[in-house]
Amino acid sequence: MYKVFINDLPLFLAGPETEPVGETVLCMRYDGESTMLQLIGLAEKCAENLNAVYLIHHDIEELFKAFSALYRVQEAAGGRVHHHANRSVLMIFRRGRWDLPKGKIDKGESPEEAALREVEEECGVRLLTIIRPLPKTWHTFFQKQQRILKCTHWFEMRCEEEQLTPQREEDIEQALWADAAQQRALRADTYPSLLEVLDA
Repeated sequence: MYKVFINDLPLFLAGPETEPVGETVLCMRYDGESTMLQLIGLAEKCAENLNAVYLIHHDIEELFKAFSALYRVQEAAGGRVHHHANRSVLMIFRRGRWDLPKGKIDKGESPEEAALREVEEECGVRLLTIIRPLPKTWHTFFQKQQRILKCTHWFEMRCEEEQLTPQREEDIEQALWADAAQQRALRADTYPSLLEVLDA
């Protein structure tokens, strides 16, 4: 099963055995591109009235291939970074929401290399070590009248530095080491797709 966020609404691309979860859920069977486009349009416009959307097909990989063909796919990488001395997590405030440092994978870079580079650039830290990969996230957005599907590769990291310098040219207003209480408070002002990364 694939979980893709359209705005803040989760769209599940799932097999016929899937049992939809939630009270206000839209569930449709895939029977071609027109169904897919109809569902995407509903999700983009009616997200506040739904908890989730399910698109069902017997072949999930075929379904995801048809879905991603309607988008320009971008790959990004980022980190859930812990301070070496405690369990605080590095969070950034950008464009009105709390986020984790991440950015596009450059040509020739591996996801790991891109994740380290992006954390360094966005927060001004260097002494980083990747601990393990975390689950990828998928979300969509519009850019220059084009639908974009972004896959973000996430990694758990440890950082030896404490001083943070937010990258202002990337619209990062603040970077902080959030302790457990701060993380709980900031969850209301972050992206739903990031909650799974924070909880992984």
